[in-house]
Amino acid sequence: RLLPLDVDAEEAEARYARELTDVSGTPEEHFDRLWALTLLDRALQKLRSEYEGEASAKRFEVLQPFVSGARGDLPMEEAAAKLGLTVQAVKSAVFRLRKRFTEIVREELRELVDTDAAVQDELRYLLGCIAS
Repeated sequence: RLLPLDVDAEEAEARYARELTDVSGTPEEHFDRLWALTLLDRALQKLRSEYEGEASAKRFEVLQPFVSGARGDLPMEEAAAKLGLTVQAVKSAVFRLRKRFTEIVREELRELVDTDAAVQDELRYLLGCIAS
């Protein structure tokens, strides 16, 4: 069974900045949190690079906050207006963006472990690291 990947990119970046100066917890916990945030940031950067080009870059920048499920201050209707799309088209684009982000994270993890089960275990552990 696949785990859904719901990550707030802005929150991850803020946590990453805090983690650089926060030494609470054990050194191992600190390292694991930094590793998890770094891996998610790498996945987000890879996703961003897939959306290179003027029109696609704008689409990515507008839709990227929705990848995490945390929409912030931008309602989906406003995102649709910015992109000249219907709300349904934005919902579909967000679904595809989230799916691709999850695939990239899994690809990153797959480079570290041998089996799909191990990828699931690492993903579960990764999410636990950033949830604390």
